[in-house]
Amino acid sequence: MLAGRVREARQLFQEALALFEAAGNSYGARAAQHALAEVYWLQGALRQAAELYRAVSSTAREDLSNAGKAQLGLARLSYEWNVLETAEREAQEALDLGTRLQDEALQVQASLVLATIEQAREQTAPAQQRLHALLARLPGESTHHLPLLDRHILAGQARLSLAAGDLAAVERWSTTSAMDRESIPRLHQEQEDLITLRLLMAQGEAEEAISLLKGWRVEAHQHGRTRSEVEILALTALAYFAQQRPVQASSLLREALALAQAEGYQRLFLDEGEEMAALLRVVLPTIRKDLSETYVHTLLHAFAQQQPGQGASFTSSSLVSARLIEPLSPQEQRVLRLLVTGLSNPEIADALVVSINTVKTQVRSIYRKLNVKSRKEARSAVRSQNLL
Repeated sequence: MLAGRVREARQLFQEALALFEAAGNSYGARAAQHALAEVYWLQGALRQAAELYRAVSSTAREDLSNAGKAQLGLARLSYEWNVLETAEREAQEALDLGTRLQDEALQVQASLVLATIEQAREQTAPAQQRLHALLARLPGESTHHLPLLDRHILAGQARLSLAAGDLAAVERWSTTSAMDRESIPRLHQEQEDLITLRLLMAQGEAEEAISLLKGWRVEAHQHGRTRSEVEILALTALAYFAQQRPVQASSLLREALALAQAEGYQRLFLDEGEEMAALLRVVLPTIRKDLSETYVHTLLHAFAQQQPGQGASFTSSSLVSARLIEPLSPQEQRVLRLLVTGLSNPEIADALVVSINTVKTQVRSIYRKLNVKSRKEARSAVRSQNLL
């Protein structure tokens, strides 16, 4: 499964489950059910995964190891469905069981989910502190037996740094992790590469990101990793959007939405921040009959429920308004993000659900604060001052 060939893994785990059940081995059956649930997660079948995780949890009783793993799986699903309070409770239960069992892998994975929840709530400092403390107390011998644990934590820290706009920290992580990249399983290579690709996009290297994303999409589709395929499609759409190529961006996002809607994905889109919200608004009028308009409205409503600036945007760094003599307001930052992608004033107004006159006023204010006179000069100022 870690090699990414999830269709083959599914067949093997189904056979194992049948054998364990025939032998009356309840522990083995639960382990096989959990493994199958992990496969369903990778295949994007979130509801089937939830059903199996619940089955494991309800029969575990004294089998605390599988009970903890099931709670962790449920926490990931609750997070994806944007039910953060439930996700937090389930992840904390998994962490408590991991601590009780001295199961380092379970503790690390549960802590990563909790840190992700904190970041989604814009509690970046607590999330960073959680992972820093986790890495500091991880025994040296554990990394010998479980070499992926520290990589998981470091990758989690990189995502937090990316969301906070600390591109230098992410670049250092990317350089270091690339040194022994080939020694880790394919699934983990994919996860780390997608962080690096987000870094490229944040640095304005969208074309290079698009080229690399194409290869990962082909592989994900070939092996049935639908969850990865949805994420890759969404990222590629954002890369095209950043290049001022809305037609390609809209087409790819519609593909991602078509794959995601039946399973109710939310955080996969929400975590990409304001750029994704803007692209969803651009796509909404072009929705085809086979794509639920209600689903897109659900995502936009979820974006609207977040406070301005809230959400773990991993595709671009935060605007560094402190570098300006007069900082940009949060709304001006959102307008500038869309302006530099090439959107017109009416398109920005539609994306942010404000009047054209409001956008014009904000654009004039942005020009004054950046000391520029045109969109071209504004884009140049953004690049030269590393504002995006």
